[in-house]
Amino acid sequence: MKIFSALIIAGLFIVCFSGCAIDYAQLEEELRQGQADYAQAWCDRDIEAISEIWAHDDDICIIPGDVSVRVIGWDGPNGVKARYEKSFAAKRDVDFKIHDLMVKVSKDGTAGLVTYLVENNFTDLDGVRHQSKPRITVMREKRDGAWKTTHLNAAFSTTTVIDYAQLEEELRQGQADYAQAWCDRDIDAISEIWAHDDDINIFPGDVNVRVIGWDGPNGVKARYEKSFASMTDVDFKIHELMVKVSRDGTAGLVTYLVENDFTDLDGNRKKSAPRITVMREKRDGAWKTIHAHASFSTTDILKNN
Repeated sequence: MKIFSALIIAGLFIVCFSGCAIDYAQLEEELRQGQADYAQAWCDRDIEAISEIWAHDDDICIIPGDVSVRVIGWDGPNGVKARYEKSFAAKRDVDFKIHDLMVKVSKDGTAGLVTYLVENNFTDLDGVRHQSKPRITVMREKRDGAWKTTHLNAAFSTTTVIDYAQLEEELRQGQADYAQAWCDRDIDAISEIWAHDDDINIFPGDVNVRVIGWDGPNGVKARYEKSFASMTDVDFKIHELMVKVSRDGTAGLVTYLVENDFTDLDGNRKKSAPRITVMREKRDGAWKTIHAHASFSTTDILKNN
């Protein structure tokens, strides 16, 4: 009888032990899938999906990478939900990618540590393309069979990695947009390209003056308006474009040759071929022109005279 009882107890122990075994591989896979779902929620700007991923406790928190605050609790005007809603409202065409994902499950299988790198490409409300590359640490808890995020910390490296190739491509595209603005004689497009400071300036190629400031009867805007009003059928082409980005990625030097064919107000077909130097500054994610210098070689001047 004693032997029989001992076998029953041993069997129950084995069953219990087997039932309590933690499948760490399965839990790790669940955490990985959870981060894939999170990335998709960002791409879709889906606040409902984010809501499913996060716990809704009053003491969940985010330490954002862009401001020196701690966002606490799910609800409220300054809570986690509001933080996501604000971020999603400020972006479109989001491409949120996760790299170097690592997950670690606690010994009791109830908590998960998730770390990864983000490459988030998006367009802001002004139509400017941006890239954000934070490092992320996430804490998750297993609750009623589902993983819930309780904490997220986003940080950026103090050593900024500057994507010079991307910045150079932005400058090239900017000059393509500028050429199109000339062809369309589009003062609104020109306005978007230029900064509007009081000390921006142009050295024109045709007169010995310096045009200063955006506004005013003798400003940069008025200069373009006068030029556009004096011509039709504009074919503005850029040749031999060269761009150079400053080491800190905030300034760009652009040089090129222009071939501008147009019809004047008397119906005569004309050509202008200046050499152009442009200085541009990166402001709030957009390149803005602060200086332009147009010049003609002495050979061209003598030929035209």
